[in-house]
Amino acid sequence: MIDLYRNWRSIENLPILGSTSIRTLLPKENIYQKDIPILRSEKFVIPRSRWAEIQDAQIPDSYAKASVVESYFCVCIYVLRRSGMLSVAAQQSVEKTKTIEHSSSLRNSLSQTERLDLALNGGGYGKAGSLMANVGVAFELSNVTEYAAEDRRSEMVDIRYDSCMDDRDIVFWDVAKVIVLYRTLKNSEPEPLTRLVALDDFYYETYQKTYTYHEEGN
Repeated sequence: MIDLYRNWRSIENLPILGSTSIRTLLPKENIYQKDIPILRSEKFVIPRSRWAEIQDAQIPDSYAKASVVESYFCVCIYVLRRSGMLSVAAQQSVEKTKTIEHSSSLRNSLSQTERLDLALNGGGYGKAGSLMANVGVAFELSNVTEYAAEDRRSEMVDIRYDSCMDDRDIVFWDVAKVIVLYRTLKNSEPEPLTRLVALDDFYYETYQKTYTYHEEGN
């Protein structure tokens, strides 16, 4: 799953968050893919004056960074994940409250050297003025401590749909913000060599999407 974010060229080609509505990018078919990147932010370039705060496992000391690194930058990738589904038969209405759990298999699979919080400030999210705190502000991260501590959160959602002539699947799509720290090397050929340094993800919001099945087929 982490390999999805290693290829900067693929991530760079994602649409940049702007006037595009996330809702318009929900899958048109009821697919079961794990992580689906749909948008990205502009780069948040880390000033050279703060490179000493970056715990880069591959290039650990300041002299090596100054010698071979062109830039460090973070980017926020908006990712879709299925968090639940409710099937509703034809001629059936539904009105209920359902518990939806938002969890992160990506976060659970990170090694210590891949964790963004450790890479950016050596531990913890709560240090005012830390590089991690600056990144959090840049990408409007919320409930960071709660989600980071448990790798999951739950909430109650209201579901109300009138009856219709067709079978339906109501899918709950989570949107996560995956924050990735990249490193670009100097004098790399034939093009700048950009590699993943660390990453982490944060729950953002959830959408409901209805997939309708007519009698003649999907």
